[in-house]
Amino acid sequence: MRDLIEMARGVQHPTRALFLRHYLLHIMKDVLPDAKNTEGGTLEDTLKFILENFRQMNVLWVRLEFSLDTKTVEERKQQRSQLKQLVGSNIQRISSLRGLDIDHYKEIVMPCIIEQIRACREPLAQHYIIESISQVFPAEFHIETLEPLFDVLKHLEDEVSTLSLVTSLIKRLQTYYTNPDTEKASAISTVRLVAQQIDSLLSAGQSFTLEDTLEMLGTLLNFTLVVDASNTGNINSILNFVENHIESIYGESRLDNVQVSRKLRLFLSTPLREMKDASMIFDLDYLPVLINRMKYLDRRSIALEVCKGFARTEALIDDTNKLQRFFRIAQVILQKPADFEEDPDKEPISTHLQAVARVFHLIKNPKSIDETFSLLNLVSTTILKLEPEIKEHLFLSLGENILRVAVQIGSQPDSNSNTTVRNVLQHFYSSLQPQNDPPPIPSFWLFLEATRISDRYGTQAITTEFFVSALKIWRKEMLDSGLRFRMLLSMIRTATELRSIGPTKYSSITSELCNCANGLLQKDQQAEAHLLCSFMFNVNNDNYQSNEEEEEDPEESFKSPDKVKNCLVRSLKAISQMLDPLEQLPWFYKVLAHAIYYLENGVAIDPEWFNALTDKIDREHEELGSSIENLSKANKQFYINLIHHKDQND
Repeated sequence: MRDLIEMARGVQHPTRALFLRHYLLHIMKDVLPDAKNTEGGTLEDTLKFILENFRQMNVLWVRLEFSLDTKTVEERKQQRSQLKQLVGSNIQRISSLRGLDIDHYKEIVMPCIIEQIRACREPLAQHYIIESISQVFPAEFHIETLEPLFDVLKHLEDEVSTLSLVTSLIKRLQTYYTNPDTEKASAISTVRLVAQQIDSLLSAGQSFTLEDTLEMLGTLLNFTLVVDASNTGNINSILNFVENHIESIYGESRLDNVQVSRKLRLFLSTPLREMKDASMIFDLDYLPVLINRMKYLDRRSIALEVCKGFARTEALIDDTNKLQRFFRIAQVILQKPADFEEDPDKEPISTHLQAVARVFHLIKNPKSIDETFSLLNLVSTTILKLEPEIKEHLFLSLGENILRVAVQIGSQPDSNSNTTVRNVLQHFYSSLQPQNDPPPIPSFWLFLEATRISDRYGTQAITTEFFVSALKIWRKEMLDSGLRFRMLLSMIRTATELRSIGPTKYSSITSELCNCANGLLQKDQQAEAHLLCSFMFNVNNDNYQSNEEEEEDPEESFKSPDKVKNCLVRSLKAISQMLDPLEQLPWFYKVLAHAIYYLENGVAIDPEWFNALTDKIDREHEELGSSIENLSKANKQFYINLIHHKDQND
């Protein structure tokens, strides 16, 4: 074996030398994996033998780069590729030797490899050898030899992608520490040691692009989070390091390079996506500084990531300082900055604003209702100053959370809160006044919700005021026919649920709603609205205590068979004005179903009127004849079930 090695060393022709090295490697395959040596020597002898072979192959590999002995560049490239595999195979076989420990690696293997790295001065070889040893040797070996390894990295050729080697090494260590059996203290110590070595590397005078630096530091940051995601001190130290590095290049200016800004965004996205508690951002002093460094689209992307983080982790924003810091980050979504850019993806602004709105329910202090109300007031003041388009998408979520405070207070009458339901409702009402230019559609829904809450916990006057305010918006602001119809149905349902309002006010509201139903443009909408209105006159208002000053009879206002029948008649009138008889028929079924329901619930409807309705339906069936087959299966079955139910209860 030794004679063959010496023969190979003496061969000057690259092709012949390559043949002999291949032959040696073939022989060694059965020898080295079992940690045997060529002449029964020790493990150290075996290591020296392989390392000498490694050195010779590496020298030949490098020499081929500059050799003109081969006929073509392609032939030389192929030979270098084969030798590269041989060099890698030697490193692989060393790592697999049985009995190899950290002392062998530190005292024998690594010095020889470092010597070759420094001596060859060939970028491809240097990169390949370092990449190979970082992957094939155990992570424990690298942890013990970080300082000499980084010392080599400082002196590599300029063409070597040094930072990609550091990134690869960090990922190798990170994989090792994901094992649950590894000690956390050891992992944290390794993170700090790696960070120190990186600091030394970046300060050694080599020229690295900011993009590559940020990518490498992003890997370090991810390693830190894997080891101890709750240690904001370590994370903040890395952010501080990055800010200092950027400041040394850009000063106080914002990044002017799109690619660098993108790399910084990707760097900051790592902790935001990994954090188990989004409130961690309030302990990262350098996060807002770095966010402000980026270009507009990247700042907006990070702001969205922050919002998603709060929604995902359900972290609370429970004091004024946190709220202000959150809005400083989210401001890029809420207002157009001086460096505004059009979104290349053409995403609607509602997509971004919804992310902000989903955070509003987390703005609360679970220990203090008063503090929660104060925080939401601050948000309300901020939102009311924004552009109408922005308010349109945020107002509903904010209002719902303010009203939730009123519900919380109302359901806890014995709480020590200084804030009352009346305080909340008054503030809410004032924020929806015209001088604040509230968006009409969200305001409508909020007024209706406030009506329901006031009906439970407030007074008749406040309840009525909220409802009337919703009705005013409906009359003045709503132009879309479909939207007007849906809103009117919601007002009718809300009126049906009211229990604390008096008969006089109730009669006024119900009369107004019936008139609104008449004013709808489409006949099917009128029919549907009048059918729903009928329920307003068949409610139990047991909570209301009548008094002598009331002008209306409570029983007549809340439970009136005549008004129920009037609503059904108005619905029939709207149906009769439909042009298509086949379209009318399902609506007749619906009116009949309502009439049967009221009869079964004790509402006195004249038998003559009821019989007239059934006769009308029978005549329609006769007149339609065979065309009734065009009626949908669902409508046919509905009528069959309805008649069956009526016959069973007669």
